[in-house]
Amino acid sequence: MRLLLTVLACVLLAGCDLGDDRDLCCYRGGMTYRLTYDGYDYFPEKVDHLRCFLFSGDDGRFLRELPTVPGRPERVDLSGLEEGDYGLIAVGNLDDYGEVEGLEESVRSLRFGACDFFRGTRALAGGGDELYWGAKRFRMEAGCANEFVTELSNVHCHLKVMVEWEGLPPGSGSYYLQLSGVHEGYDLFPGNARPLGERIFPAYTGELRSSVEESGLLSLALRTEFVTLRYTNEEIPSIRVWYGGRAQTDLIDLKRVFRLWGWYPDSTPVQEYELHLLIYRDGSVQLSPSLDVGVNDWTDGGTFE
Repeated sequence: MRLLLTVLACVLLAGCDLGDDRDLCCYRGGMTYRLTYDGYDYFPEKVDHLRCFLFSGDDGRFLRELPTVPGRPERVDLSGLEEGDYGLIAVGNLDDYGEVEGLEESVRSLRFGACDFFRGTRALAGGGDELYWGAKRFRMEAGCANEFVTELSNVHCHLKVMVEWEGLPPGSGSYYLQLSGVHEGYDLFPGNARPLGERIFPAYTGELRSSVEESGLLSLALRTEFVTLRYTNEEIPSIRVWYGGRAQTDLIDLKRVFRLWGWYPDSTPVQEYELHLLIYRDGSVQLSPSLDVGVNDWTDGGTFE
């Protein structure tokens, strides 16, 4: 056994000279992505797939898109890279909600634009992708482990909405819930990002749009969920309910109730909100920050005429 171990050690040392920069067998490495909150890595539960864009570290040129390791969506193999400085930007769960643009220019022009519109209108579809984003600068060095870790940021917002009526709803069929004032794009250049704790969050680009979700009645109530890009403290959408081409509510500015309930999106790394609307017979609307309340036990969010 001792002889076998000695021979094995000699073979390994002879085949990989740690002092020789030209020895490519020692030139390995990888990037591991995590989504850690409260000491727990949520990546396996929240992120299905990653798109990873590699840039040169000196002039920010786009080099290529790197695949993740088969069976390990959190891992990117870097062993084929030459020695030098690089940047790697990842977008998780990107399907059909939008596109990554600006690759033909440089990392400073990299951006995301939502393009999944609701039935050909200018409004975005309310059910967007649950996006995650991360960026890392790193240096590959021959003879080193070249192991790196990137923490992803949650760059989408969930808004669950329930709508009830004091009496009966106006009718059966499809209703439409509209959010006005949601962002359509991100600037993915990390140099323009905003820090929040140990994470960075991308700046916004493009314009504010509406987002629309169709919903049917279930037990005389509407239940739906919007997935959009994140809100900010100053840019919080308004909501309106439609039925049969007629507005069932006025456009309700949610900024006031967010302030009342102590919801400040800029300081919230994971944006998940609930909103319960009760429409009275006179057309006024009562809001609550929970979907579990009943008609008689509302948390006061104000009444909107």
